[in-house]
Amino acid sequence: MLYVIGFLGSLAAILIFLGWIVGGMIGLEIALFLTVLMFLLAYVYQENVIIRIYGAKKYENGEIAEILERLSFEAQVKKPRVYMINNRIPNSLIVGRSKSHFTIIITKGIFDLSKDEIEGLLSHQIGHAHRGDMILMGSVAVIAYIISYIGQKAYWSFFVNNPKRNAKKIFAIILMSIFMPLAVLITRTFLSTKIEYRADNRGSTISHKPMSIASALQKMEAISKHEKIKGPAATSHLWIVNPFESDKLTNILYSHPLLDNRLHMLEAAANRGKIEREFVEPSTGF
Repeated sequence: MLYVIGFLGSLAAILIFLGWIVGGMIGLEIALFLTVLMFLLAYVYQENVIIRIYGAKKYENGEIAEILERLSFEAQVKKPRVYMINNRIPNSLIVGRSKSHFTIIITKGIFDLSKDEIEGLLSHQIGHAHRGDMILMGSVAVIAYIISYIGQKAYWSFFVNNPKRNAKKIFAIILMSIFMPLAVLITRTFLSTKIEYRADNRGSTISHKPMSIASALQKMEAISKHEKIKGPAATSHLWIVNPFESDKLTNILYSHPLLDNRLHMLEAAANRGKIEREFVEPSTGF
């Protein structure tokens, strides 16, 4: 986590530097203010931002509530709020700023999974909550979303609508519109890959059902190859399985670990659990 926090600090420094290139001391002060504001908004309002992006609605369901009550107790975290996206593709994401204040967003499609698979999916998300992963994941998503938006606006306003161009400003705009989003994409890749493995592992420990997680992942991955959820690519790492179209760049920079690697780890966890149970309760057959 330290290298990601260090990167976000470097990102802030670059944004402030760009402000200085574009507007001198006044630009630096404005960039400093906007950078601090952006980071605060990303931390405090990440749940509201993600909920609004996907049009998620608050959702109550006795079966889901019972599963989350049990898993939250096992993981020693507060029971989360639940929101639903009206989409038939099974998937889920988690956002929040602490272990006691977080939200799990599910799609309507998760009810096409079995009860054990739904529990496996939710245990993965509670695994994130137990480790506090969603704090950084959500912040990076919102920051990436803002930077991508600013980069696009800066590019079009400067190169398309501005006939007078300054060399320093051209450098700044290129950095903002191309290299900053790329840098965030690379960071998100490394962040998500490590975090997803850990959430799979922790979720399997919490639910004691690693193969339910594996089965849910397989079904979601198979469906996501043919059907996609619409949303900003900056949020792809928040989902259990990447639900978006991939281009050549994002195929190289995976937002998630490879499915085969995740299944291999979950199978290993299932085998460890089987060995432990057999050791505690040895067979008495002859």
